Amino acid sequence: MIAEFESRILALIDNMVDHASDDELFAGGYLRGHLTLAVAELEGEGEHSADAVHSRVSQSLEKAISAGRTVAAGPNSGAGDVA
Repeated sequence: MIAEFESRILALIDNMVDHASDDELFAGGYLRGHLTLAVAELEGEGEHSADAVHSRVSQSLEKAISAGRTVAAGPNSGAGDVA
């Protein structure tokens, strides 16, 4: 179930390629990394629920924000990619 859930989310991100701005594509790639890491960790723990994925990705993003590793601006903003 968790792999199917991940695949559906990644497909949504991938389907943005034709119409998304550079900033949206950059953010999609950033979220893809958090999602992929969360799924790998959860599979290693034997957890297979969509709620667990949501929780783990949210925690990962909150941790990145707290550490100052958030996407401050995309490639076209002139502000750099990572804060």
